[in-house]
Amino acid sequence: MIIKNNWIMAGLLMLLLPLTACSEAGMNTYTNEPTDFFDDPSVIKMAISAMSGNEKAVSELMKEGVNINHQGKDGMTPLLWVLGEKSEKGFGLLLKLGANPNLPVATGGSVMTFAASADNPTYLKVALENGGDANYFHPKRKRNVIFDAISPGHLKHLQLLLEHGAEINAQDGTGDTPLIAAASLNQYDIVYHLLEHGADFRLGNRWGKTIKDRIENNNISKSSELYHWRSKVIKYLEQNGVNVSPRVK
Repeated sequence: MIIKNNWIMAGLLMLLLPLTACSEAGMNTYTNEPTDFFDDPSVIKMAISAMSGNEKAVSELMKEGVNINHQGKDGMTPLLWVLGEKSEKGFGLLLKLGANPNLPVATGGSVMTFAASADNPTYLKVALENGGDANYFHPKRKRNVIFDAISPGHLKHLQLLLEHGAEINAQDGTGDTPLIAAASLNQYDIVYHLLEHGADFRLGNRWGKTIKDRIENNNISKSSELYHWRSKVIKYLEQNGVNVSPRVK
């Protein structure tokens, strides 16, 4: 299968490959084979065995000295590879046997950042239950993993991170908080959930902009399913002393 048909692996490659190698033509030549990332036949065998759920084979390879956290090209690990292949059983198996979801890849991300971005929240849930850091910090993007969960349809991801101790008022390199970032994207279901869990709506970024400014400067259609959530957010803010003059498309 060509990589463009596998969105998770495509995302992995986009972040793992050097920027100069990320042309559309170059991306389309990459397949999902572990040989694209690993040279050691034993590591390749481990990755393939894990994807099929063969715990015995993976355990035997570990006894033979194969490192379950081996990092290949650009930091790829067997755990990250099975995530790219969307293998829940392989992902859970490797974590059960000691795979580290916090190992950074070449660009600074980790299994945690990819799991938080994946549509299926199961990967993030299992990673968090097996040592995943809910406050994993991406040094190049200068932000905690909670920011990777702020996107459409990712409320469950956010809830999982908060349940495991994610810093609700973490600030990224620009000073934005998850609350400001979510409002910037009109993800008002996430905004409301953050407010309900104690997010500080008074915190501003490096330019002094707060969630109030984001709401007032962003348009949202009344026909949007998130318009209702924005109304709830505005009501919450006004009940807490913040007057908001929202735009309406």
